[in-house]
Amino acid sequence: MNADLITYLTLRDKHDKATRRPGQRHTGPWSELVAMLTRHAILPNKDLGLGFAPLTLMDAPCTCGSETCPGQAGHLISTNVLAFNALMLDCDKYRDGWR
Repeated sequence: MNADLITYLTLRDKHDKATRRPGQRHTGPWSELVAMLTRHAILPNKDLGLGFAPLTLMDAPCTCGSETCPGQAGHLISTNVLAFNALMLDCDKYRDGWR
C-alpha cells in the first residue's frame, strides 16, 4: 500500500452503521481527507453531520444477528474491522475561549 494514501469510510451521521453502500469507501491522498475534515458545518445537532472512520473493513454482509444489524449493507462493528488506518483524537471540547 502506498504510504501517501489513506483508506477510510464515510458515514451519513452518528447513527449510520452500514459499511457497504456505493461511494462510501474511499482510498485517496491524505490531502483529500484533510480537505474534508477542514470544511466545517455548524449544525443544530452535531450527531446529524457527516462522519468518517479511518478503517479497512470486511467487504461482506454482516451476520452478527443483532436487531439493528444492516445485514447486506455491512455493519460497523469491531469484529468486521481489518485495519486501523489513522489515529484519531477527539478535540471538539474547548475552554477559556480557546478553540
